[in-house]
Amino acid sequence: MSRKGTSDKPSSKKKGKVEVEAVHHPFDSQFLTEYANLLTMLIERGYEMGGMLGVKVYIPTEGFEYTDEDREDGIVKGSGNIYYKVSIDPIKTQRKLTEKYGGLEAFSLRLHHIDTRLDMLVFYLLAEAESGSATERKQLSEDHVKRYVDIFDREQSINRLLLITRVKPSADALTIINNANNMLRASKPLCLVRLIPSTFFYFNPARWFLQPKEFVIHRDEERETLLEELDVPPHLKGKEDSLLPYMSENDPLALYYGAAVNDVVSFVRAEPRTVYVRLIVPDFDTQF
Repeated sequence: MSRKGTSDKPSSKKKGKVEVEAVHHPFDSQFLTEYANLLTMLIERGYEMGGMLGVKVYIPTEGFEYTDEDREDGIVKGSGNIYYKVSIDPIKTQRKLTEKYGGLEAFSLRLHHIDTRLDMLVFYLLAEAESGSATERKQLSEDHVKRYVDIFDREQSINRLLLITRVKPSADALTIINNANNMLRASKPLCLVRLIPSTFFYFNPARWFLQPKEFVIHRDEERETLLEELDVPPHLKGKEDSLLPYMSENDPLALYYGAAVNDVVSFVRAEPRTVYVRLIVPDFDTQF
């Protein structure tokens, strides 16, 4: 059954000499899993989830102390003394998402962080299907990615762009993203454009029991203070970051916490408790 004012048959539009069909993509079970994990990750990173579909505010009782048991029960600690629970009812959430966006091709989020420099736009990229072809394109085109980068460029108050996709980007599409990041690093160090495969959101990497704990990104004065505290020979003072072991910008934890190139991060591994410090560096081998 078609929605009112629409047709079951996909509309088609011209793109150069290739006729492209505008395909409707429903919110399927794969997306709902990715959506639930995405929301949990964003809450844990300090993004505000007020009014977000599938997220409920959890009001702690007096004297409440957040424990690992609460975390296992799905209660997530946000910024300040606010706790949330991501509760995705597949049928209800699918219906509400459809009412709000229509389909996956129109899905987007505008997210606000406790640190406004980390405010972010999120888009879910889906390749268009060429006329006469039974399958979607295997790659995201340069034009497709550029369309969203241009939207981001016009958003003066938003510093970060997250693009999630199920299909592999073309080399030209990756070049668009790399060029955007190179320009941003020179002018606005905290600005960042990320293209991440949807498979990253199949599960929450930070909840794997072997992952290090207390992952902290050190920026600005905090970064300089940490580097100054490192025990290095006098002739290397001021060059501490060049001595740090590297962590790829595409490391799962770097992606999870939104670490950018040149950020200094620290984390803890238990038994014996040891603090590790790493410098985030570019990864020229894409995660796709």
